[in-house]
Amino acid sequence: MTRVINKGATACHFAEGERWMRMFVMVALAVAVCACGQQAPGKLTATPAAVPLPAVQSAPPPPPKIIKKYEGPFGLAMGISAASLLEDFGFILASESSTDYYVGTPPRPVAGLVDYFAIATAGHGICRVGASEDVGVVNGSGDQLKAAVDKLAAALEVKYGKETKKYDFAKEDVYTRNPQYWMLGLKEKSVFYAYVWGGTKGGAGLPYDLESIEVAPTATSLSSGYVSVRYTFSNFKECGKDMQKAKASNL
Repeated sequence: MTRVINKGATACHFAEGERWMRMFVMVALAVAVCACGQQAPGKLTATPAAVPLPAVQSAPPPPPKIIKKYEGPFGLAMGISAASLLEDFGFILASESSTDYYVGTPPRPVAGLVDYFAIATAGHGICRVGASEDVGVVNGSGDQLKAAVDKLAAALEVKYGKETKKYDFAKEDVYTRNPQYWMLGLKEKSVFYAYVWGGTKGGAGLPYDLESIEVAPTATSLSSGYVSVRYTFSNFKECGKDMQKAKASNL
């Protein structure tokens, strides 16, 4: 018997098989892609290393301020402007109401002295400087305070020569007869004890444009006080006029 092959059925079966094969391949590829995208159990996925931020560059410190030093007392000089006292020497106004009285540390401080000050006006600059030395324990006769005055005067004599005048007197005879009350008289401004250099026009030969130097005690109580040294320059009268004008302008 001759076997009859249905060519149409065979072609149809072949096409159907080919379609299923393509579908199988596509499904297999999809599963493979999903498997690759999933993380395997127990295995950490590597993350990109963090990029370090650039270090913040801090501004370099300002250069140290160069403080001028003069040959005058405490390294200062007559006529240094008020602006220079503030900017170059670091002085400050003593109070908000003050316009010409400055306090600070000068370029050449002296051991034992404190409370440095400078008087300077806008028109004529520095015209007076000074400082003080505290004396914490003083007897009624003021012996410790007088000794501190004598010691400072002796140091000034080395540089400026013999003092022009020394003051040691009492306005009231009661303090002369009762020296144990000398501190009381000093507090009441009835006794005087001081050394003075110059004091005349031109400063009697004093250097650095100085007109006078004064060393004198002050009583803060009956058992304590301080010694002050004050250098007055030859432009002090002009500074006084500046201060009077400034005071008048506020009236």
